[in-house]
Parts: sequence; C-alpha cells; structure tokens
Amino acid sequence: MLLNINNFCKGYVLLEVTGFSTERFINLASYNNIYLWDIKKNKNGVVLKVSIKGFKLLKKYARKTGCKIKILKKSGLPFKIYKYKKRKIFALGMILLICLLYFFSSFIWKIDIYGNKKIKSSEILNFCEQKKIKAGTLKHKINIKKLERELLENFSDISWINIKIKGSKMIMNIKEIIPAEKIINKKEPCDIVAKKDGLILNIITSAGTPKVKINDVVKKGDILVSGEILIENNNSESNEPSFDYVHADAKVIAKTYYQINFKIPYEYVLKKYTGKTQKNYSVAINNKKINLLSRVKFKAYDKITRQKNFGFIKLFINEYREFIPIKKIRSISDAKKFANKIINNRIIREFDFETDIFDKQINFIDKKKYLDVQSIITALERIDKKIKLQK
Repeated sequence: MLLNINNFCKGYVLLEVTGFSTERFINLASYNNIYLWDIKKNKNGVVLKVSIKGFKLLKKYARKTGCKIKILKKSGLPFKIYKYKKRKIFALGMILLICLLYFFSSFIWKIDIYGNKKIKSSEILNFCEQKKIKAGTLKHKINIKKLERELLENFSDISWINIKIKGSKMIMNIKEIIPAEKIINKKEPCDIVAKKDGLILNIITSAGTPKVKINDVVKKGDILVSGEILIENNNSESNEPSFDYVHADAKVIAKTYYQINFKIPYEYVLKKYTGKTQKNYSVAINNKKINLLSRVKFKAYDKITRQKNFGFIKLFINEYREFIPIKKIRSISDAKKFANKIINNRIIREFDFETDIFDKQINFIDKKKYLDVQSIITALERIDKKIKLQK
C-alpha cells in the first residue's frame, strides 16, 4: 500500500517494450538500478511500469538493445498537476470549495425530526432555538444528553428520544406516548352507505334495516343499511308508526368496475450505455448558482443529481451517463404483451389485498403509430361505510 502511494506521488509511466532483446533490456535497466515493476508479457513484447526519472534513463538502453518503447499510460500526481496547470481558476475554485466545505461541516445546518405525530415539529424546533440550538450552531457546543433530557421534561407526550449528529445534520428520533385505543360506541345510531358505485352481490346484516338487495345497482353515498327500525305496536291506539334507532352493522360485497386506458407507441428509443461518465459540480449561495466545471461533452445522456446542503450553501453533484439512442419498432404482439404487463403492475400497485379481481377485459385498437389500450377491471370488494345517522 505504502509503495503504491509513493509511486503515485512521484508519478510513473506504463510502457510497452518490443524487440528481439527485451530480456537484455530489462537486465540492463535492473543492473543500472532502474526500478521496474508489474512486468508482464504480451503478444508484442513486455508491458511494465517505471518511474518518471527511470523512464528518462531507459532511452539509451533501448537504443543499445534495439528495442522500441511505447508509452501506454501516464499516471500519478505530477501528471495530474500538469493537466490542471493551465486551469488556474478551476484549481483555485476547487481549493476554495474544499476549504468552504471543511469550514461549514463544523456546523449544524439542518435538524430532522422523525416519529412525531401529535407534537408539531415547529414546537420542538422553537424549543431548541430557545436553548440556542439551530441551523448554524457549532457541533461541539451541543450537549446531546442534556438536550434529550430537557425535551423529555418539557414535552409530556414524548416517551423516548434519541438524538444523533450525522455530517451537518442533527437527527431526532422520537416515540410518543400511545393513546388509548378509541372504542367504537355501538350505542350511537348510524347508517351504512356505499363508499363507491357497484352491483350488490351479498349483504349480511347484523343490525339495522337493509335498504338494498342482491343484484341492486347502487351509487356512492346510497344508504345500504339504515339504523332506523320500524316498531310494530298492535296495542297502540295511534296509527302513527314508531321507530327505534340502532348502530347499523353489516358486511356488503359488491361488484365494482375500473377503467384503465392508455396508449403504447410502436416506435421507441432503447438506451445503449457506453460506460462513459462525467461529473459536473455547482454551488448555490443564496439561490445564486455557480458552475465549477465545463459543459457536458455527451450528446445523449442520463443525468443523476445529488445535493448536499450546508445552510445557505448548496452543493450539486451532477453525474452524466452517456448512452447511444437506438430507435426500435415494437410489433403489435410485443405491444400487447407490454400493455398486459402495465395493467398487471397497476392492479398490484393500486388494489388492496382484500379486493378480489373477478374479470379483466382488454380491448386493443391499432392506430398505425400506436396501440390504443382500453381495459375494464371487474373487482369484488366491500363497499360498506358507517356514517352518523341523521334523524
């Protein structure tokens, strides 16, 4: 490891040596204390590494042995410095950026709070600010254990808190006191309504008066089971009916319908990645953006941006991945397979586990440039929903 670091700092050259006397060339170099390493044979001769100083001395031994030397690669710190020697503004900008990042990394620039539902994040942040802990506070000035204790003492809804500092960010993980489970008051009268349109397939009523029957078509909001019950009283002298009000309870299964329509173009672009990448850095200070590197040299590329925040300074790291766009044409058969895949993925993503898919009808229409897909999904699901009874 130390030898590799030393070679990198001094700089080295990867050479290909060809000729009839490559072994004599290597022996002469070694005899004259020229250090060669990573010596490997190839179909032309040998490939080896040598320091910059050693490379300058090799030329006379190449002439003496009749060998030819070809430079394959230049590596190491001296070559890196030479490469950026003419780009003084860039080098200065990078040094300034590193200094700024080091300086601002000593501060807390963001406070993230997780796990709080009842307590507002703003209340916790205001409390921290009263304790002189906010964005721009030096890390070494924060006593984490003391802050945890003070938060527990001042917020009765917090049962546990863990604070840690990661980079320039303070992370608070909070657990609140779990409230007692809300008990449904089954003595409170209520109706059961449809939460969506559907065709009634089954209705099991435990309490209340059913207002629909099997094979009825209902709309969202229609009353399925009423909490109002008619009481028959043969002994009553009055002809007016009397009612009792109960907490309606029922399980209602209905057939529901969903439409999924979209288009699939026959022509599409396939991305063939070349493996070449380029990075571009920029800094935003008070929303004013400064680019630190040249423009992208690729014609077609994907852009991946990562952002690091240091208070009012934001560092953007843009990575560009080159690809060659290749135009492709789907057949109708391939387009249909792709459409089926899209529909199945949407069913998995959008329908819950309690919903049964009863039927899936797909209609394909060829529109020359694209395939028009029109589908109807039939599902079996519960549509009952309790609401407060309006007397």
